[in-house]
Amino acid sequence: MLLLAFMVLGIAGMVAGSVAMMRNIRQARLRPSKRKVLVVIAVFGIGVALALASFRVVYPYGESTKVVGFPLPAASWEKHGDHWLDFVGLLTLPFSWANAWFAFVLPHLVFRALQRKTGQPVAPDGPAAGKS
Repeated sequence: MLLLAFMVLGIAGMVAGSVAMMRNIRQARLRPSKRKVLVVIAVFGIGVALALASFRVVYPYGESTKVVGFPLPAASWEKHGDHWLDFVGLLTLPFSWANAWFAFVLPHLVFRALQRKTGQPVAPDGPAAGKS
């Protein structure tokens, strides 16, 4: 059940993070300033670092099982006697890349949420934005 909750969180995070990333880029292009462009570049850099680190995420799931990948379980290891057996499948590579995408867009989502919370101007959305 916990893995299912992680999967739902991951899919929702990838969608929301992708939308936030596109809106952050749009904001930087509509209202360009050196500071905004540098902040967006920094957010991209953090995203790249997290995406690279996402390939190393392993956490315990029970006493004899380890899961590889967060939020989508890409593979698992089970302890049998003195050694660990790995279980990989057709979804290992796609889930690994999806986890990297989740890690990449997460800083964009956080940045977007902080902008809204602090009341900083956010780019208007939609084609009718700017028309009075």
